[in-house]
Amino acid sequence: MRQVLSNLVNNAVKFTNAGRVLIIATVPRSIAGGEVILRVAVTDTSIGLDENNVARLFEPFTQADGSITRQYGGTGLGLAICKRLIDLMGGRIDASGRRGVGSKFWIEVDLPLPALTDTAASKSATMSGSPG
Repeated sequence: MRQVLSNLVNNAVKFTNAGRVLIIATVPRSIAGGEVILRVAVTDTSIGLDENNVARLFEPFTQADGSITRQYGGTGLGLAICKRLIDLMGGRIDASGRRGVGSKFWIEVDLPLPALTDTAASKSATMSGSPG
């Protein structure tokens, strides 16, 4: 997860000459069995995307525009690796945007809910010096 988010944020910063990069993490819903959906979106005011090329962005050695390689660097592998990692986690990754306006990349993964009561009780006992 760290690798994917790092790549998405680095891309947003690299392609945003002016404006902002916004990262929002939400839990839009719970799943039966003690899991939640985690959604993280990275939105920017970058050079943007052509909607017709979005699906290709996640293919190896592909970039939205061949001139981008010369101007911004890169091989076109980062998003393909991100897609593979998210696929292995059983999640989804996608993007949207508009040329000259910006882009939004997002991921969704199912995560198990930790046993918060056990963890909180253990931390409380440890902090108070009680065995636990």
